[in-house]
Amino acid sequence: MVLLKGFIYKIFSERFKDEIVYIGQTRQDLQVRWNKHRRDAREFELNQMPSKSEGKEAKLHRSIRLLGEDNCKIIKLEEFEFEDKNELLNKLDERENFFIKKFNSIDQGWNKQYAPKTQRQIGQQYDKTWQTIALENGVNVRRLWHQVHTKKISIDEAVQNIKELDKNPKIIYFYAQQNHSLIRDLEKYDKHHLGKDLIESRIRSELQNFNLMTKLNDVTNTKTVYLKDFIFRSKRINPEYIVKTSKGEFRGSIVSLHKKLFGLFPEIVPPLDKYTTVQGRLRKGYTPEQAFGFRLPPFLVEIEFLINEKNYNWGEIDGEVYIPDLKRLKARPKYIILHSLKVIYLYQNDWINAYKLSDGKKVIKLLSEHYSPEDVLKEFGRNP
Repeated sequence: MVLLKGFIYKIFSERFKDEIVYIGQTRQDLQVRWNKHRRDAREFELNQMPSKSEGKEAKLHRSIRLLGEDNCKIIKLEEFEFEDKNELLNKLDERENFFIKKFNSIDQGWNKQYAPKTQRQIGQQYDKTWQTIALENGVNVRRLWHQVHTKKISIDEAVQNIKELDKNPKIIYFYAQQNHSLIRDLEKYDKHHLGKDLIESRIRSELQNFNLMTKLNDVTNTKTVYLKDFIFRSKRINPEYIVKTSKGEFRGSIVSLHKKLFGLFPEIVPPLDKYTTVQGRLRKGYTPEQAFGFRLPPFLVEIEFLINEKNYNWGEIDGEVYIPDLKRLKARPKYIILHSLKVIYLYQNDWINAYKLSDGKKVIKLLSEHYSPEDVLKEFGRNP
């Protein structure tokens, strides 16, 4: 008799104790599961489109990045053994949901959703059956299951539906916390009488310039476009912005603020001939403080948090602290964080130069395989 094992586990930080936790289940060794969470957290980006940041573990991975791996722990809550795989999975789902409720880990913790509540039939291997059928027909297993069970149709009909849907995903427009299927449904927000054609043109233009976020649901084959207020803004209106600085709070249009703030902070604010730089940043979702240079760009939120809240410092090169010129930053850097030393290098090449790592290709390969910077240094015989 072979018994199958499964575990319920909790991830937490001493900083929050049991107030903020993540509850999970696994049939792997607990350390193996924790290593997978750590690898996923290392490659998790803070500034992502919703399609890349809505996984069930997104909140957990974001928090591990912010807090640091060494400040998070995993412990086993319960262990189970069953002969039948489905019986084990049913029990794990039940206990995971029990602890999610106990610690309120969806509302105030790092869980995003409950485990499935559908009972699997003991003695049957549904998972294998569905995966095999999906593979044979060249379709996604989740989409196949969704079509069959929600529409009550045969597998052949479901496969045909999926292949038809794949040709063109259905577009949904999300605005005012509501889904809208058609452009004309958005006309109720058109206070400046722009008209359907202009609204549609603006959406198309902003999508081409990557100024609107999108999410593709591969189960229902729907593409959601997240609209912003500027889609409905009149060309005649110059919105007022508020910028908080060390010399107080300033209000006004982009043009008036640019002139005023550049005169007061020429070392921070982009030059006046770079007006379009500030405007472009705002359109991409930067806050006014980020657009004018008083805070780091959204893709450096993690670094800003670590430096301001966790007392991290810029790294040294040949004995001198190298402070990068963030004002002239033009592209998203691949930064290196040594959590063991609380040290940050904005560019991989600076870190490679600091530790005199001779084989840059090997460094990049190891990082792509989810080695931590500390582990990479060990491969080269260096201490952090």
